[in-house]
Amino acid sequence: MKSTYGTRALSLARALRVLVVSLFGLSCNGCLYARIFYFNTPTLNAPSYFDERVVHASSAPLPLAKSAAESTFPLTPKERAKYGSLDALLEREKTRAFLVIHDDQVVYERYFDGFSAA
Repeated sequence: MKSTYGTRALSLARALRVLVVSLFGLSCNGCLYARIFYFNTPTLNAPSYFDERVVHASSAPLPLAKSAAESTFPLTPKERAKYGSLDALLEREKTRAFLVIHDDQVVYERYFDGFSAA
């Protein structure tokens, strides 16, 4: 049987850990550093940390409508000097597909490295 002091210390340590992780979470939503601190490992390649489930294809898929006008995403002058364009930035970061959906419509869609909508 654990002593009351030991149980209180363990509960306090857990509460402190939750507080620190919560503060990290508030400061950077989905932050890599918060995950590293919480899971105590410098990698996100640990599938056991996340739930998973198979999503089967629909027998009657409903494709998203494409917007009549494609959205633009202007870069800051510093970003424009470094990358030139959003497409160049996405390609440089090894993005394979980039899709922006707004109000149930595809407003921006790009594929790179030989990938396509198919």
